[in-house]
Amino acid sequence: IEQVNKKFNEHQRYPNLSGNANLGVNFGRSIDITTQDFITESIFSTNYGLNSNLLLWNAGRVNKSIEQSSLNLAAAESDVEQARRDIALNVGTAYLQALFAEENLSIVKNSLSLSQEQLTQIDKLIAAGSRPRNDRLDIVAQMSNDEQQIVTSENNLAIAILNLKQLMNLDIETDITLVPPPETIFIETDPDNLQFGQVYEEALKHQPNILAGEARLKSAELDVEIANTGKYPSINAGGGLATAHSNRNFLDQSYFEQLDNNLRYNIGVGAFIPIYDNYSTKNNVQRAKINVLNTQAQNEQVHQTLRTNVQQTLSDARAAKRALQAAENTVEARKAAFENAEKRFNLGAINTFEYVNAKNQYDSSQINYIISKYDYLFRSKIVDFYMGKSITLD
Repeated sequence: IEQVNKKFNEHQRYPNLSGNANLGVNFGRSIDITTQDFITESIFSTNYGLNSNLLLWNAGRVNKSIEQSSLNLAAAESDVEQARRDIALNVGTAYLQALFAEENLSIVKNSLSLSQEQLTQIDKLIAAGSRPRNDRLDIVAQMSNDEQQIVTSENNLAIAILNLKQLMNLDIETDITLVPPPETIFIETDPDNLQFGQVYEEALKHQPNILAGEARLKSAELDVEIANTGKYPSINAGGGLATAHSNRNFLDQSYFEQLDNNLRYNIGVGAFIPIYDNYSTKNNVQRAKINVLNTQAQNEQVHQTLRTNVQQTLSDARAAKRALQAAENTVEARKAAFENAEKRFNLGAINTFEYVNAKNQYDSSQINYIISKYDYLFRSKIVDFYMGKSITLD
């Protein structure tokens, strides 16, 4: 709609043109429109005309209106870009959630495979008489738990992919393949090397809603100037041509001869001078000034929200980085502990409960690691978002 408004205001610079055609019958005493004589008879007549008017001066109202339309169009385009970026952020978030669900499913499937291998191993030890039959029950229980976790993880993955398809406006039957990002993605944006002021200044330059607010404020300020033009005179130029014919003259002249002979022109300049308009202009100026104050308040609120979001985002990214580092250390420690427990279990140095407990702790550390990994990736992408960077996972 702003494009339409801009085109409309641009065309106010040009003269307008209108035509008219009339067909009529007069009865009784009347004036013959072709001779201007008074006659007392019925007259069948037609007349035609073209008229044009051009605004010469109106205190810059047209130019200001065009400039205002350009600002409103820029604000609308920024709104569209903001919507695109918000959608991209939501899609990116949903994609990471789907990746997490897929990787979590892979972990629990691997856990079940390991449990099945251990069940085979313990069955051999039981058959050899080196382990009691009760040790088998703990492994079977662990396998049941793994199978339950697989069902839950498969359901979570299906829901995550469905949510992703809906955000991307894809048919639910469409097959999609999730491609995990490379590990190097995590060092692309290091939040520890960024300062709040740096990120905030970049956000001010790149966030479309900030740019839209700035354009709307300039538009509101122009609206005050446009309202003030109502205090000044406006000057217009106009001109036209007209012709007519009457059936009373057909004996002397043909139809087209009458039109040619009766052709007449006019041209003139006029001024509209406001003297008293029932407080209309002052009211418009006051409303425009109030709109400027409202726009300034809205922009300040947007800036304050941005400051808060940038502070929170930077803090979250730094915390997520530390959480990922801690999760990596935990996985390494739990993996070493589990491998040691597995060796000791196979040698008969620990019981099944101790082995299962070590395995569960290792599985839990792996899940916590992928949670931390995708959380850090997500937080770093939010920082990129505020700095005006494209949201990509490659």
